[in-house]
Amino acid sequence: MLRKITFNKKRKGSSNRLICRTDTKAIVELSYDGSSPVGYDVVRIKRRPLAEGSIINDSLIADGYTDSEVFPSDSEWGSFGWSYDSMQMALDKYSRLP
Repeated sequence: MLRKITFNKKRKGSSNRLICRTDTKAIVELSYDGSSPVGYDVVRIKRRPLAEGSIINDSLIADGYTDSEVFPSDSEWGSFGWSYDSMQMALDKYSRLP
C-alpha cells in the first residue's frame, strides 16, 4: 500500500496548498500566514520503499504501507523540484514534465 504525500499543510508560519497533481508530478502554492501566494513549487513525486515500522516526519507509519511518496530533497532541487514566482511559469514547467 502506498502512503501519499500530504500537500495542504501549515508549518512555521507558511502554508502549502495543492494546485494540481498526477501520480508523478504536482504544483504546490506557497504562502505565509494566509497572505497572497508568494510562489509555486513544481515537484516530481518520488517513491521510496518503507521498512516495517518506518518513521517519517516524527510519526510511526502503520504497518501495511510498502512505499511512500516523497518530495525532492534539498540536494535534488533543480533536478526534481523547481520554484517559480508566477503560476504561469509553474504551469509551463509542469506541462513539460513527463
